[in-house]
Order: sequence, then structure tokens, then C-alpha cells
Amino acid sequence: MAEIKITKDLLVPFVSKDETRPGLADVFRQHGYVIASDGHLLIRVPENMVDDLEQIPEQGLPNTDSVIPKELPWNKPITKDCLIKALAKAPKVEEKVKCEDCHGSGKVEWTYEAQNGHEYTDTFECPVCHGRGHHGVTGKLVPDPQQLYSLAGGAMNTECLYDLIRVMETFKVKKMSLRSSDNFKAMFTIGEVQVLKAFVIIEGEDKPLLDEMIKIR
Repeated sequence: MAEIKITKDLLVPFVSKDETRPGLADVFRQHGYVIASDGHLLIRVPENMVDDLEQIPEQGLPNTDSVIPKELPWNKPITKDCLIKALAKAPKVEEKVKCEDCHGSGKVEWTYEAQNGHEYTDTFECPVCHGRGHHGVTGKLVPDPQQLYSLAGGAMNTECLYDLIRVMETFKVKKMSLRSSDNFKAMFTIGEVQVLKAFVIIEGEDKPLLDEMIKIR
């Protein structure tokens, strides 16, 4: 890994912007690591590699040790170029302006507090984008967000690949090592830095997408 200054600011772009996940809203320290996660991508950096450790609070939950694989049987290189080539094979669609209020899902969570003090939470159509998840198109052609890619025995979508590319660009490397995977996630390393990425779970009417997956590894 190239010599870079690892700080809290470097990791902040990887934390969650979801208000329902306050435990992932900032970079934190836990079990000798500095951690940034949005719930789908998790980065763990050994504390001795981080410059401004005193600026980062300790936090007990969520317990990230519980999702870290105990065994790392593989050491297979995954390059930035191979991910870019996979994206180039995907069908192109017009880029949409994602609704930041619902993070592109078209759904928002509302909480109602009754007079007796009880809170009731439910999911509703986003009132900002009217459930579309976006505010129209830019006119630019981009890889189809729905496209699936086969990697480490699981399925990842276009956003997943861009996440992995973003990690490599942040740490100024051209490749990382695929170390393990299970039914839910794959683990990569960049030197001593650990990177977990969740697979996309495909169910019901989306299952035909599996037949058109682009194979990476």
C-alpha cells in the first residue's frame, strides 16, 4: 500500500448517512481498530496506522468482531482494472439524479409519537421524490444499477463494484486481496486494512437477474 496519511477525515465518506443507523453515523474505535461502515461496506484499520486517533471516540456497538471471518483461506488479487472492465460490459442506461432524502430507495421511515408517549414507526412512500427514488435523468449513460456481477461466489450490483473501486482509490492502490466469503459477504484486505462488502440478496421476481450475471471471479 502506498504511503498515505490515514485520518478520520479519510474514512468519514464511508460512514452511514441513514438516520436510522446512528451507531454507524461516524468513525469509531473498537477492539484495536478504527472503523467506518454504512452497514453494507465496512472498513477496519489498525489503530497504529491512524494519525489522529485522539479525535476518534471508542464505541462498543455494533460489535464488528462478530462479522469478521475467523479464517482467511484465500489470497486472490482483485484489481481495480478488472472491476472497471466488468462495469464496461454492463448494459448502459440514463443516469438518474438520486433522491438524497430516501437514498434512492423511494421509501422513508416516519415515526409518530402518541399522546401516551409511545412511538410508532412505519415505512411510507418518499414525499420528496414521490416514491421514484430519483429526480429525473442527467442524459449521461452509465452502467445499469440493476446489473449483477459474480464475485467470490456471491452477487454484487453496480454500486457494490463502485464501492470497492472507491476503497482502492482512497487507499491509493490498484488491487486488493480477496481473503474469504460466505453466503452474505466477502472480505478483502489491503495490507493490514480489512474491507468487508455485503452481497446483494436476490429473491422472488429479481431471481432472473442471476442468469445475466457478469463473472469477475
